[in-house]
Formats: sequence, structure tokens, C-alpha cells
Amino acid sequence: MHISTYLMLSRHNVFYFRWPIPKALHPYNKCTHIRVSLETRDNRLAMQLSRWLSYWADELLSSVANKNMKYHEIRTLLKSHFASLLEQRKSSMADKGRLSELELNVLRSSILTSAAPEIFNLTANDEKPPVDRLIALYGLPVSQGSDTYQTMETEFRSSYKAYCQHVLDYDKSMEEYDLSSSAEPSRPPSSSEGMDTPLSELVRRFVEERVRGGNWTKKSEKEYQAIYNLLLAILGTDIACTSINSKGAQKVKSTLQQVPKNINSNPKTRGLKFEDAIAVVGVERMHVKTINKHLNAYHGLFKWAEKNGYVSKNVFTGLTICSRSAFMRQIIEFA
Repeated sequence: MHISTYLMLSRHNVFYFRWPIPKALHPYNKCTHIRVSLETRDNRLAMQLSRWLSYWADELLSSVANKNMKYHEIRTLLKSHFASLLEQRKSSMADKGRLSELELNVLRSSILTSAAPEIFNLTANDEKPPVDRLIALYGLPVSQGSDTYQTMETEFRSSYKAYCQHVLDYDKSMEEYDLSSSAEPSRPPSSSEGMDTPLSELVRRFVEERVRGGNWTKKSEKEYQAIYNLLLAILGTDIACTSINSKGAQKVKSTLQQVPKNINSNPKTRGLKFEDAIAVVGVERMHVKTINKHLNAYHGLFKWAEKNGYVSKNVFTGLTICSRSAFMRQIIEFA
């Protein structure tokens, strides 16, 4: 008798039902399968159960795939997406200066074309339209031609227009110096506070204060010390706090995405130098959730450093990776 595509035999000759989960519906945007034991060795019974389970699995997945995103979910996603891009753009401008005339013209023309979808969605070669790339980025179950897709496309153009205008406004704000403020000028950090303070010393002082204030348990202290040790491995222990700019923060973010999972306990990476460990192939990399935990910890460190006069700016603001699962948590909190 022919065995169904969705049936498989274990080494004990017990039938299992195996059903594929579409990548777009997986919380981590992966292709995977559901595997369920049918608890039988009988071929005929396994076939019957397979047909019944495949029918209901198809019905269930179709229902989930066709579920439309709510309007406020779409707006929340787009707001989060472009707010993150805006923060990155501001950080870059704070480091490199005002936009070039070419960049300004691109932003102005983007604002004009955002009202014309037939122009806005024109792409070169086989590149997908902007909204399709956004859907793929977050693994959203939105199909072309659906009402949700049309709404998302319209809102995408509107939010992109707002993003471009905010960038132009920020560039314009850098045109003049406001010298009328009566506020006390901020005191530049002394050599012991900022200019000559190595990153390793900053971490030591921060950790010491958190422990003394009773903010961490012993377990938390050990966990966060490991997180900050990784920062020191990426940037170096002797680098001055004030020399860490947005480019350095981006380097940390990109490097974290190359770090193997359980780098210190994995047999393939244990005992290796950091540079050699991140170059090892064939190992699972650090999960997005873990990367964001590290970036949030670094944000907390530099927020404290900014408040205490070690640095003038928190360069780790807005660097976390907006995964689909994180977005869904935002939706729940928003609702």
C-alpha cells in the first residue's frame, strides 16, 4: 500500500504524522515541521489517520494564514520600523554632519513620489516593491492582492513620507545655533570621568554600583558580567568611553550577530580567542532575543555613563533588532 507523503516510520516501525509549517507562520521565520506519533504500526490505520489529520491541519493553517492584521497593528509596526530607522539616521548625522545636497534631493523626491504608488513601487531588476520587502523582513502572513496588503501598502507610503520629512526637519535643525538658552552649560567630563576612562573601568564602576545598590542577585551579577565581558571582547578593554561613537555601537551590533550560541561552553568554540571563535563555521549563532538582551544591557550601561558625566551621548539608543515576536509583544501591549 502506498504510504502518504505525511507519514514516516520510526526505527521502531511506529508511524508518525509529519506536517510542514510555512516559514511565514513560524515565530522565528523558519521552515519546520510538526511531528506527531500515531501510536500504531498498522499501515491502513496510519493512512486513515494521516488523511484526517492532514485535512484539519490544512484547515487550521489556512485559517491562520488568511487572518488579516488589524489596522492598529499595521500602524504600530510601521511606526516602530521607521522610528528605529530615524534614530539610526540621527545618530549617523550626529557623527558625520549634515546631509549632502544629493541626499536632500532624494528625500524630497521620495516625499513627492509617496503620493503616486505607480512611481513609488517601481523597482530595478527583480527587486521586490518596498512593502513586499517589509512583509518578508518581519515574516508577516500577508498575501498580495488581499485587503490587508492594500492597506499596508498605503500606510507604508504614508509612514515613509513622514520618516523622510522628519529627517529633513532634523537636518534643518542643525542649520543654526541657539545661543539664547539660559541653561547652564553641561560640564565636560574630567579626565578621571570620561576622557581617560577605559571601557573596562566604566564597566567595573557600573557593576559595582548595581551590586552595592542591591539591584542584582548573584545570578544576575554573573550573567551581566558575562554580557559586559563580551562588549569588552568586541571593542577592547582599553578603549576610552568617549571614543565609542555610533559607528562603534553598530560594530557591536553586527558582531553580536556573528557570535556562536554558548560561545564559552560549545566544544567547537570553547577556549578559542574571540576572533577565532566567531569565525568558526557550522555552529548555531546567538538568537535575536539574546542579541537584544545584550544591546539593552549596553544601552543601560551607557545611559548610566551619560547621566554620570562619562559620555555625552548614549550611542546604543535604538539599536535592538525588531523581530516578529518582539513586534507581536508590542501589539499585545498596545492593545
